[in-house]
Amino acid sequence: MKHALASDKVMTMAEVAELVSGQLVAGGGDTRITALATIDAADAGSVCFASKAQILAGLAGKAGAVCLIPKTLADDAPKGHAYIVVDNPKDAFTQLLAHCFPPPETTGKISTMADVAPDAKIGKNVQIDSFAQVKSGAVIGDNSIIHAGVVIGADVIIGHHARIMPHVSISHAEIGAYAQISSGVVIGNSGFGISTDGANRLVPHLGKVRIGDHCYFGANTSIDRGMLDDTIIGSHVMLDSLCHIAHNAVIGDGTIFCAMSGVAGSVRVGKRNLFGAQVGVVDHIVIGDNNIFAGCSGVTKSLGDNQAYGGVPAVPMADYRLQVAGLRQLARKMKRKEQ
Repeated sequence: MKHALASDKVMTMAEVAELVSGQLVAGGGDTRITALATIDAADAGSVCFASKAQILAGLAGKAGAVCLIPKTLADDAPKGHAYIVVDNPKDAFTQLLAHCFPPPETTGKISTMADVAPDAKIGKNVQIDSFAQVKSGAVIGDNSIIHAGVVIGADVIIGHHARIMPHVSISHAEIGAYAQISSGVVIGNSGFGISTDGANRLVPHLGKVRIGDHCYFGANTSIDRGMLDDTIIGSHVMLDSLCHIAHNAVIGDGTIFCAMSGVAGSVRVGKRNLFGAQVGVVDHIVIGDNNIFAGCSGVTKSLGDNQAYGGVPAVPMADYRLQVAGLRQLARKMKRKEQ
């Protein structure tokens, strides 16, 4: 499906280039930009992006469109079009989207149908919608938006410019500034600690969840409070929908978990790791910094820094590929024997 979004923020091509720290290599700087589009839907006055030559080929016949491209495509780009050269076209396009289509600002109004405790501390210009509950001693920072049906427990602290979508539950937590929390997220529930005497009694949890700044949590994600220690999430951490962080885990700054990934209790994850979809991490292990884990991997032991892993149990990617190739060869041999 082709998409083009008209923007109320009309810019010139030169202003676009300045905003994304790019270099205008063709086209007039005074040309007006009125829309953002996929390359298939691009037309006069719109901006699109292309990271690969085969995608850029789709610009043919799109007279008047402007395309964000990397330096590697600048020399071979089709003539007759306007280009802005940037380091990363997708990131630059994302920056343009954020500029032209910013999220709604707070209304600064507290609904008469919200339940806000008298001793809760509500910052300046905070929006609290109908049927939201803010319990005793809770603190909400300036310019935050609390949507309908949100429950913020006693003594919870939420930083400024938070945006909390409908039907989120937060308890026993301290959350930094600029949090974006999607619908259905549960933060601060008791972890799944069970007695080992056969009675299956839940172990009491007395810790908190401590979350840094600029974090994003996708829909129906769950972060458990610690048992005695706290569960700690660093800054700029992103959890996709349906992720789970268990009690006492520590997640380093800038780490990303894709959908349906889970981390068991007391795991220590370093900074800037990337976990693909449906990755599972066993309890009580330590993972270093700057690692990548392929989707559906199973991490079963402590690992160092700066590696790519795949498989169950997760091994370095080169080993994983050898394993897959070996299994395929074995399967072909077995099939030939059966014939």
